[in-house]
This record gives sequence, C-alpha cells and structure tokens, in this order.
Amino acid sequence: MRNKTFLLTITLSALFIVLFFSCQKFETKQADNELTETALADASFSPGFNWETTRNITLNISSENSQILNITSTDKSIRYYKGILLDKSETYVVKISVPTHVEKLSINSQEFNLDSDNISINL
Repeated sequence: MRNKTFLLTITLSALFIVLFFSCQKFETKQADNELTETALADASFSPGFNWETTRNITLNISSENSQILNITSTDKSIRYYKGILLDKSETYVVKISVPTHVEKLSINSQEFNLDSDNISINL
C-alpha cells in the first residue's frame, strides 16, 4: 500500500509540473528587420508599374494548308485556343488573353515569341 501511495504521489507531482510549465506564454521579441504594415493609401508605387496581370494578343495566322489550330502554353498545360483554319486565301485572326509573364506560345507544336501584342504567323 505504501508503494502505491508513493508511486501515485510521484505521478501526480510530475503531471502537475508538466502542466504548470507547459501553460506559460513565451514572449517573442520583434526582429529589427521585420516588415511593418503600411496603409494602401500611404503606399507609393513607381509610375511605370504595370497593374495588369493579363494582356491581349492578336494573332494573324496564315497558312497554305487547311489545318486545325491548337494554341497552348509551351509545356502544353494550358490551351488558349482551338479552332480550324479552312480558307487558305485569308488571314485567320485569333484574339487571346494570356498572363503577362508568358513570353512564348506554342501553335501546332511550333514555338513563337510574344514580342508584341499583334503578331503575324505563317504556318
């Protein structure tokens, strides 16, 4: 009986110590290089900053053959347009919207640079 009382006392003491020390709040010091919040009205931006996240591209596509047009990202993960070019005598105009960070497109597995917003392509 004495052994059980001693064991119970030790267990309860250990439990009390663990609970007492685990419930303390530790204060953290603010780092000197931490960013501070600025209200949007007080923020300043470069006059040349472009707020647009997309841009509109006009593709003027011509070909000697009728074909299906498949316009995708270069890794083929995003399809921007799919259509058919039937009239070989006229230029096929496609208007698409792409993210501003996109610099190349794949048209029927051929890569083209997006140097401007109006591009002429001969397939």
